Amino acid sequence: MGDKGYMGSVIEIKKDVVYILVFLILFINLTFIVVNIPFENYLSQYPFYRKFIWYKFWRGTVFFLFTWLIMLALTALDIRIAHYGLWMSLIFFLSFHYLTLMYSLNEFRKITFSLLIYKITFIDPNYNIVSETIYLDLGQLLFLFTILVTLDYKKTYKTLRSYFKKDSS
Repeated sequence: MGDKGYMGSVIEIKKDVVYILVFLILFINLTFIVVNIPFENYLSQYPFYRKFIWYKFWRGTVFFLFTWLIMLALTALDIRIAHYGLWMSLIFFLSFHYLTLMYSLNEFRKITFSLLIYKITFIDPNYNIVSETIYLDLGQLLFLFTILVTLDYKKTYKTLRSYFKKDSS
C-alpha cells in the first residue's frame, strides 16, 4: 500500500490550507504594524512630509517588496513552504502597489497601463503643459516572475501532453 490514496491527498490539501492561512494571518498582522511605523526615517536622513493619503500604502508596498524578495530567496533554497509565502507576499505587494498608484491620482494626473509599464500623464491647465512619464510596472513584473519561479515545468508538460493526447484520439 505505497499509494497514499484519497486520504493522503486530503491531508496534503489540509496542510496547504494551513500554510496559506498562517501566511495570511501573519501578513495581515504585519500590515497593521508596518503602515503605522515611519520606517522611512531609518532609510533617509532627510525629513519626510507624511500628510499624503497614499503614504501608508507606499510603506506597505516597500515592506512587501522586501518580504517578496526574502520569500524568493527561501524559494531558491528549495524550501517548499516558501512558495506560499511568495504568493501571499505578492498578493499583498500588488494590493499596496496599485492602491498607492490609485490614491496618488488627482484631477491633474491620469494613469495608463500597458504590458509591463504604466504611463502617468500630468496635465496643468493653467500653463497648458502636458508631461508624460513611463514607469516599469513592478506589479506585473513580479507577478510574471512569481509564476516562472513557482511553476513545476515537468508536471505542467506532462499534464498538457496527456491532455492533448486524449483530444487527438
